[in-house]
Amino acid sequence: DLDTEVILIDLKEKNEEDDVKNVEKEAIVVADRIKELLDSKYMVYDNKEEKLRCIKQSDIAILLRSMSNSSYFIETIKNSKWNLPIRTCCWFLLI
Repeated sequence: DLDTEVILIDLKEKNEEDDVKNVEKEAIVVADRIKELLDSKYMVYDNKEEKLRCIKQSDIAILLRSMSNSSYFIETIKNSKWNLPIRTCCWFLLI
């Protein structure tokens, strides 16, 4: 059983940080959700071990619709309060 998650972000909603780019808002939400998954010890299926195990950072990939704002996304996640390590590979990001 595979789970798919969709998170909707109201980018029109204004707050005290109106100058924050939408892509940064998206990255913050993504970083928060990744941290939640890691902290909750979310279970994933390990194909090699053929059993469930706790999620690891290396299980997570972030797919972007375009690379035009990827640098903002990368820097926001790197500098988030969670300080998540991030690497880029080709056209996608790896946590």
